[in-house]
Amino acid sequence: MADVVTKQMAQKSAKIAAGAVVCVESEIRGDVTIGPRTVVHPKARIIAEAGPIVIGEGNLIEEQALIINSHPENILPDTEGVEPKTMTIGTNNVFEVGCVSQALKIGDNNVIESKADVGRNVILTSGCIIGACCQVNTCEVIPENTVIYGSGCMRRVQTERPQPQTLQLDFLMKILPNYHHLKKTRYGCFLDDSGEGADWGGEGHGCCVPAPPHPSPLLPQLPCVRRLEDHNDEPRSAPDITVSYSLCLASLNMEPV
Repeated sequence: MADVVTKQMAQKSAKIAAGAVVCVESEIRGDVTIGPRTVVHPKARIIAEAGPIVIGEGNLIEEQALIINSHPENILPDTEGVEPKTMTIGTNNVFEVGCVSQALKIGDNNVIESKADVGRNVILTSGCIIGACCQVNTCEVIPENTVIYGSGCMRRVQTERPQPQTLQLDFLMKILPNYHHLKKTRYGCFLDDSGEGADWGGEGHGCCVPAPPHPSPLLPQLPCVRRLEDHNDEPRSAPDITVSYSLCLASLNMEPV
């Protein structure tokens, strides 16, 4: 019985890819998968109640943004026989401060601005902008490059998609570890500005070996660590640690010393 409970908890745990930056002050509940180069700010909330949430690469989720895969109003959480529906979020999307997104399918290069609200029955394609304080709770597929704006939620079509926030993501990935503790990644290397390695979730905890900290003034005392093979108590050799160190620096666009 204990094994079954442990397995269920593991299935519902968050999975954070190497290269993602997720602050510990954020709230992540349920079966959530976060892709590489995605940044989750403090106080952001990602809640998987009615099914898994899969977030792709290069997304920016700002403070107090809420991404929730919730049950429809006519279905109670403990109702039996209801199949979970996966919420899928593509790449290079921006969720600005205080927005709410319940859409089960979001494409690429979309921007949901501050205090905007996107309902569960909306499918957001790609290149769309939901303006500040706009509410979209209809049952529809929003065409590509649509801009919804103003108090009347007026619409127009723009000629080009919003540009990916590459520079902002790079900046945040370098700066946030200086001021916030980060959640561990499930696989690969993770960054922990507490200066200590931690146990890994999932089957086979393995162990963590710190590499030499980078002397950059932007990242004081920021070690890089990597996971060793499961159930292997033998420490890795120096070349292996060097490889891990290089991978971590590559994820931060920094040169090794």
